Amino acid sequence: MTPQRSVTIVPLAVLVAALVIVSSSLAAPRKCIVLVLSGGGARGLAQIGTIKALEEQGLKPDAVVGTSMGAIIGGLYAAGYSADSIQHFAGSLDWGGIYRNSAPRKELLMSRKEDVGNYLFEVRFDKSLTMLLPQSISDGQVFYSVLGPKLASAQFRSGEDFNSLPIPLRIISTDILSGHSVVFSKGSLITAIRASCGFPLVFSPVKQDTMLLMDGGLLSNIPVESSTREFPNCMVIAVDVTSPLWKGQDMNNPVRLMDQVVNIGLTRQKEAERKLAAALITPDLAGFQNTDFSRVDTLVGRGYAATMEHITEIRALLVSDSGAASAPCRGSGGVFPPFRFLGVSNAVAASLGRAADSLTVSGAPLCRDELTKAVYRILSDRRNPFVRILAIRRIDSVTTVTLSQGVVRGFAVHGNLVTRLSTVQSMLGMKIGDTLTTKTIDKATESLYASDLFKNVNILPDTNGIVDIALNEKEYWRARIGLRFDEYNLLEGYVQPAYENLFGLGIVASLHIQYGLMREKYALELLGNHVFSPAFANMAQVQGYLSREEVVERQEYADSVDSILTHVKLEEQTLGREGVLALIGMQLGKFFMLEGGIRVEKFSVYETSGFHDPFGGFEHGMQYLMLRLTGDDLDKFPFPEKGQKTYITVGVAHDVVTGTESFLKIEGGAAPYFTFAKIHTFSPQLQFVWSTDSMPAVEKVYLGGAIPEEKYKDIGVFDYLSFFGLRPRTLPGDIAFLLRGNYRVRVRQGLYLLGSLDWGYAWPWQEQWRLDKLVNGGLGTVIKEFLDDAPVGMGIGIAYELPFVGPVCFSWGRLLRNKLDPDLNILSENLFYFSMGHDF
Repeated sequence: MTPQRSVTIVPLAVLVAALVIVSSSLAAPRKCIVLVLSGGGARGLAQIGTIKALEEQGLKPDAVVGTSMGAIIGGLYAAGYSADSIQHFAGSLDWGGIYRNSAPRKELLMSRKEDVGNYLFEVRFDKSLTMLLPQSISDGQVFYSVLGPKLASAQFRSGEDFNSLPIPLRIISTDILSGHSVVFSKGSLITAIRASCGFPLVFSPVKQDTMLLMDGGLLSNIPVESSTREFPNCMVIAVDVTSPLWKGQDMNNPVRLMDQVVNIGLTRQKEAERKLAAALITPDLAGFQNTDFSRVDTLVGRGYAATMEHITEIRALLVSDSGAASAPCRGSGGVFPPFRFLGVSNAVAASLGRAADSLTVSGAPLCRDELTKAVYRILSDRRNPFVRILAIRRIDSVTTVTLSQGVVRGFAVHGNLVTRLSTVQSMLGMKIGDTLTTKTIDKATESLYASDLFKNVNILPDTNGIVDIALNEKEYWRARIGLRFDEYNLLEGYVQPAYENLFGLGIVASLHIQYGLMREKYALELLGNHVFSPAFANMAQVQGYLSREEVVERQEYADSVDSILTHVKLEEQTLGREGVLALIGMQLGKFFMLEGGIRVEKFSVYETSGFHDPFGGFEHGMQYLMLRLTGDDLDKFPFPEKGQKTYITVGVAHDVVTGTESFLKIEGGAAPYFTFAKIHTFSPQLQFVWSTDSMPAVEKVYLGGAIPEEKYKDIGVFDYLSFFGLRPRTLPGDIAFLLRGNYRVRVRQGLYLLGSLDWGYAWPWQEQWRLDKLVNGGLGTVIKEFLDDAPVGMGIGIAYELPFVGPVCFSWGRLLRNKLDPDLNILSENLFYFSMGHDF
């Protein structure tokens, strides 16, 4: 029996489509376009406008080559971000914080928030205690923290091959050991970008294999020659946003001096590279410096306008090169509808199906690259970017796209030579089986870097779901030095040697030695944080301390014979305390901490100034049990713009064992900050202290002056409440209440005008403050006394944040209302306050 042949009738539409594919494959393809993006610092942002113009004109590049700022913009574009997205990112980024060597304050554990920026400078030592000089201003963590999570999904999908990105990419760097240019075409995308941006003195070099990598612009700031080698059959469109040489009056800092030296050497190289480009776009950026990031939209507009002027020229070059108007699909050609998506939820599969159908017309084949990009675009829009296409096959007349959801399948931690693996894992906040997301990578990077144990933290998942955690540990021996001056404490400074990672557990052991003309503090401290997760940690602190402060009492009295003459009598005393403070606490998230403990100390008053025997002469003792709840989510310090700081402390002193004091003390405060129009900051503040009995001098509260908050307030001799219009320590009391309204306006970066209105009072303890009397109607009497007699003070001033030195503040204050007892001899007079340096 002769078998029958099956005859398939092919629809006419399919035959036509097939002919279109064949004919297009035989047509001469146009030359591909390579977009070359140069370095230029802030001026480089104009290149976003170039990308936007080319996209609008249907001239999307087939490859991108970038160096320095061009590597950042080109990397984001090649990873799939549109020009508008890159522009929004550039406009929202805090460019002033890109040189920072510490995590943002809001990401720090509560126990570390007071450590940020309260020193003049810091030096690090290696294991042999040899001092290490800094190589640069910044270690460049901002690249891994800000760009890393944004690029992680593109890296995950493409593996380590830059050709597999949505747009093929090359990154240019410089090996300063060999003096050769280095072209990255594979590996870690964020590491390549970081290596390309290592400008001398600004960002430290990147070590990789036997190379020491720095800014690609050191040898090729407009990398046209490299692009012609990497993509020999493509037409090069280059953008030159490099800076001209600085004028003599502008070279006023080391960074600009280094920039000038580099640019002089590059001038001839830049001219040669410019001539190699088929089309050269040079935006008009006169008046824009490479360090000015304040006008992002204007820069983008300049780049857009310059590119539009060259569109006709670029089209003419394309036609003259090939005679074709469009490029064919890259890769393996077309795929046919209908489509089916496997490996994702039904809802996501339906969205992907609709997107694929919208790209097809009358059943025509769909470019495989277009399908891939559409799939990834939809997944990113649905905030599920860590999904990878495993295969695209034609099965049973259906194009089946098999997807794989990114899941954490393991960890590869390296670079932790001292830090224990368990310490790293506890801070990571990721575990095997978790779904990979941009947010989880972002949070894990922030959490590890906020531990203050590492110079750099780079987290990158590979295509198999193994999360690579690259750590660059700090040198843990360090010394900090602080220096400040104010009109009350005069000149004082401190040195603080420390080791920051005992036993690989992140325990900090420090010695604080502070000496000044009016006060001195010495403290030996152990501080440890046992981190269970990025949102929860235990804290333990043990501190032995010795504090002393000189007190100068000024008394004026009339002459007994001649009433015109006035005599001034100065009495000097020194108040000292020494003891041990032990605290344990729970840190809830990054913004709250509940802690409790005990302070056991001795204290006394000396009638003469000068140094005293630290182990003798104390007349009083106290055991002080305390419980404190603190909330702090301020964005920065000392000039916060948003967030709030609140606290409430309950303390009990008793005379058990060697104590001589007995009282209950409650104190608290709240200070929220609100910023409007980016420059106006308001902060209403409340502070209060209440005790059940008269307290010793070391526990009383002192109203007056413009004395700032101190890190070592718990062991300081005096508890200050600042009040404009009063001299420091004018009103001591066991009870205090203070309302304050602060206003600050930022005139320019780092320069502020300040205004403050204070209303408060401090009372010595009296019977009327007994709790039972307050409950039984005495509170109304106290409130009336406050409303009638409490002084009101006003202050205005100016402050400037000097780099490294710290804030410089000068202010004037005066009492607007003064109904204080005449016997106190407190005048309504003009007072001036001055301070320079960080608080400590």
